[in-house]
Amino acid sequence: MTAHALATRHPNGELRLFLRVVRERSGVYVVFAAGQHRPGHNPHSSWHRDGRVHQKSYKRAWIRRQKQPLNSFSGAEPFILTSVDQMLAAGLPEYLPTEFATVMEVSLGAIDITPGRQQVHIDLVAAGAAPPTVGLGERPLLRWWLNDDAPSIVISLYEFPPLNPQEGAT
Repeated sequence: MTAHALATRHPNGELRLFLRVVRERSGVYVVFAAGQHRPGHNPHSSWHRDGRVHQKSYKRAWIRRQKQPLNSFSGAEPFILTSVDQMLAAGLPEYLPTEFATVMEVSLGAIDITPGRQQVHIDLVAAGAAPPTVGLGERPLLRWWLNDDAPSIVISLYEFPPLNPQEGAT
């Protein structure tokens, strides 16, 4: 098992865990840290070796799909996307370096919680392929490639153009 962390540096200097990305023999798992303080709540997404993909919370799968098997993966496919708003949550657990092989640190100064402005995308990408495009005028602010096995896991922090065309106009 290899675990990676996506964490935010808070104003008091503490590094807080936002996402835990784990690669196991059975597949790839993304665990949302914000739910760790609620009994029985372990929100996560998983992409299993045989191509089964699901999102789960309170021990119940609420979205199930069949996608490419990991052993014969080709091209690039989106896995999950989530808003950045929970990166600011005060209740996120502390990042513990002994639990992770690597960490992608995002400063809170880089975060814009304006609805629709920023998202974190996690994609699976085969060797030689590029991450999937979103196609909404986005630009990646940060991109992190986890090449510890195939397919690669690519984590991107995207910024999107303003939803309101008048936003930012002077």
